[in-house]
Amino acid sequence: MSDISAVDHLVIGGPFLYDLEIWWKDRTGVAAHPGGSHPGVGTWNSLVGVGGSTYVELIAEDPAQSKPDVPRPFGVDWLWRPSFVTFAVAVADIDLASERVAEHGIDPGEIRSMTRIR
Repeated sequence: MSDISAVDHLVIGGPFLYDLEIWWKDRTGVAAHPGGSHPGVGTWNSLVGVGGSTYVELIAEDPAQSKPDVPRPFGVDWLWRPSFVTFAVAVADIDLASERVAEHGIDPGEIRSMTRIR
């Protein structure tokens, strides 16, 4: 599997996670579930399954973390309302997938490993 095979998740960002959860539930009728905190990058999230292994990630500034030295991922520092910010794809070879995306004139951005604490 060297090509993009599936959408892994969609990312919706906003200034406050609890507000994002309410916004999502008001519009879809589906509650988000706690995801976790992203240590060192200043964000936390909630997740909503949408079928199979695909999900929606709601992400916002984590008030329990210090402000990081660099801007938070997905422009979270500048969002003032819920906004679709990006998507992630499942691939076997991230470097090859990044090259293929770039060949189509799309900047895939910095590739970096991220973790979360559940």
